[in-house]
Amino acid sequence: MKEKEGLEKQLSASVLKFQDMEDAMLKIERERSAWNRQVEDLKSKLEVELTKRVELEHDNSSLEKDLKVHKDTVSEHEKNAAGLRKELTLKNQELHKAISLQDKTIVEHVHVLEEAKKYTDRQLSEAQALLRDQTGQLKLLDRTVARLKGEAEDLTRELQKEKAQNRQSHAQHRRVSGANDNKNEVHLLKLNLDKEKVARNQAEANGWFSYLLSLSIKVDYKQNSDSFLCHQSGSCRLSLRMHKKGSQVWAMLDGARMQK
Repeated sequence: MKEKEGLEKQLSASVLKFQDMEDAMLKIERERSAWNRQVEDLKSKLEVELTKRVELEHDNSSLEKDLKVHKDTVSEHEKNAAGLRKELTLKNQELHKAISLQDKTIVEHVHVLEEAKKYTDRQLSEAQALLRDQTGQLKLLDRTVARLKGEAEDLTRELQKEKAQNRQSHAQHRRVSGANDNKNEVHLLKLNLDKEKVARNQAEANGWFSYLLSLSIKVDYKQNSDSFLCHQSGSCRLSLRMHKKGSQVWAMLDGARMQK
């Protein structure tokens, strides 16, 4: 009888132990399913980050090509500006030659002075209009460059923050290196995701730096008309100086704003 009671107690204990084991197995299965779902989610995010990185690298390559094209355009415009300055010098020489013919009749003299005055007035009006337009564009360019520099600094700070988080992730990985296989796989995927984020931010920062470099190119066209002399009731001198920025830089700036 005592043996029977002992066996019944052992049987009850075994049943309870078996039930506990079943509960533990169910809990483990639920945790395993949750880890598997998390692994799949991280894999999807990693694929998205890889795609973004490839796109940013492609954009960066395109910006570098555009920068080379703009540099070639700047060189071409500088050559054109040299030709225009030479032509302006010839025109000034012709003007001086015309003014030097003051020993002709009073009618011819007055006619030459009137034509010279009309010419200088027209050039002065055009120069003033051009100066107002270029002043507004220069202010816009300064504001845009300042804003882009600020964005570049923000990207740099974000990149440093990502690097710090990456180092922390490595430290956490060393502390939890004894976890099970599923946890290790999740952690490795997280580390890969962090690395891809850092690489993507680096590529984006490089793209902005290339863009800022292209914006910093300034094209100067200097057209100097030394002097227009006229003599009517005394002597007067009008000197007109023109400073012109290349339209190619503004076209590039407008295109960049449209892309953004």
